[in-house]
Amino acid sequence: MWNTFKYTIAALLREKNVLLWALLFPIVLASLFFVMFANIEEAYEFQPIPTAIVDNGAFEDAESFDAMIEVLSEPGDDQVLDAHFVADDASARKLMDEGEVEACIQVGADGKPQLYLPSAQKLETGTSVSQTILKDMIDRYLHTQKAVEQIAEENPGAFADPGFLSSLTDLGSYTQEISVTANKSSESVRYFYALLGFSAIMAANISLVGITRTQANLSPIGARRAVGATSRLKTLAATLGACWVLSFACLMIGFIYIRFVLGIDFGGRDAACTLGLAAASLMATALGAAIGSIPKLPENAKSGILTGLSCTLALFAGLYGTSSQRLADELARTAPLVQAANPSKQVADLFYSLYYYDTLDQFFAVITVILAITAVLALVAAIFMRRQRYASL
Repeated sequence: MWNTFKYTIAALLREKNVLLWALLFPIVLASLFFVMFANIEEAYEFQPIPTAIVDNGAFEDAESFDAMIEVLSEPGDDQVLDAHFVADDASARKLMDEGEVEACIQVGADGKPQLYLPSAQKLETGTSVSQTILKDMIDRYLHTQKAVEQIAEENPGAFADPGFLSSLTDLGSYTQEISVTANKSSESVRYFYALLGFSAIMAANISLVGITRTQANLSPIGARRAVGATSRLKTLAATLGACWVLSFACLMIGFIYIRFVLGIDFGGRDAACTLGLAAASLMATALGAAIGSIPKLPENAKSGILTGLSCTLALFAGLYGTSSQRLADELARTAPLVQAANPSKQVADLFYSLYYYDTLDQFFAVITVILAITAVLALVAAIFMRRQRYASL
């Protein structure tokens, strides 16, 4: 039995197609994802608002507003404006027409700042938020200026108190940023988690080939094993054990590459990820055994079935972009049992539970579902792999 285990591993390592789909293809696809989504998180971060500032005489006279613009334009984490200083109104409008800036600020003859926005036809998606920020900034400045002027008329002695001056500009903070998940929400990790789900299904190719090679009517090796001294039960047990070890090794190599080479975050729970991959590889082994043990079906046809199944299940796990993710989410809401029966989705959810949840309760719940799927697939495989008799080989 030990010899069967060793020789099965050696034989499967020589199968180039098996290693291509189970090991190399996920690594290549992960590398492509990393390049494609390298800047995806930056799209959700605040960027300084490109704004044209008309630097005329009125702007220079409005010293307090000039100082505010200077502070808001200072480079750093708190930078709000990307100021483009221009000499006149015509230059500012030209920048707006060319899309270089999202708005223009000009100080009028009365010393009050005025905000100019592009026409509705020229507005682009995403600029409304930035323009709302600029409007709020101008409004707050004008309100503060009006309050100072009114206080100066009614109670000029109040300005002798330094604390009073600071209170006029101190808006305070009435909100606190909190996270409802264990880790910061990330758009990119979903693709890599779905990729690992896809990889788990593709790893089923290993047990598919291994089990097919034990069938006497489909493989010369299977015919020799059928007349050998090792019992069929020991042959199948050693073969499945070897397939599980190789599947687990392929998934672990892919995980290590994604985790440590590409630097994708898994919530800092690498030990739990290893346990999850062990369960996922066990499910992959059972899936490959169930398909590989189908009687009388040639190996190429079985590989085609598995490839088609892998691609289809990955669709509902959100691997193929935003539309696929929306479909997966909608299906999870309307037909949760269908998604629960999707091995690829369950493997992806395995890593979600580690990344977004504070405890391991959800992780073990997903593990239970994966083991249940494994048990069903193992039962199907056992039915197909029961003792078979052949009139001839």
